[in-house]
Amino acid sequence: MQVETSEMLSDVPVAAFLLTRGPRSMFGASSGWGDADWRWHSQYDAHLGLPRGAAEIQSGGVFVRRYEMGVVSLDCATLVANITSTPP
Repeated sequence: MQVETSEMLSDVPVAAFLLTRGPRSMFGASSGWGDADWRWHSQYDAHLGLPRGAAEIQSGGVFVRRYEMGVVSLDCATLVANITSTPP
């Protein structure tokens, strides 16, 4: 299942976070500092489970990190990100 993307939030910062996150990390994005500026983004709904290890770099500057129920990749040359979840 491909996770739907939000028009308000690019997959690039979410993928970068998921590639580097630690055990107690969290991510949020807003358009300002007030409570009214915070929105729920569809990328937050991705059910990936726990990381299976650290991110790996592939040829051409593509970083990939595998999760229990999905894969995250980021091509640093083209700034194309993919967040893919798979059913359990």
